[in-house]
Amino acid sequence: MLFRAYQNSLRVAAKDNLKSVAFPSLSTGIYGYPLDEAAPVALQAVRDFLVAQEHQLDLVRFVLWDDKSLEEFEIALNKMPLD
Repeated sequence: MLFRAYQNSLRVAAKDNLKSVAFPSLSTGIYGYPLDEAAPVALQAVRDFLVAQEHQLDLVRFVLWDDKSLEEFEIALNKMPLD
């Protein structure tokens, strides 16, 4: 569901011809989704969309609450394959 939330948001942004979109770390606050699990899902969802869909997006930004969130997203990004 988390993967689809990011992808659906990107679809709406693309449909509206937006050039940029910003995401928080969805579901990791009050819903308690673990950051170490959410970060790779978020990054993969965005990457998959950008590669597979036609869009006008120039920038997708993650706006993270704290240093721990940033650290988990950096770890997940560094583990992503380069293909």
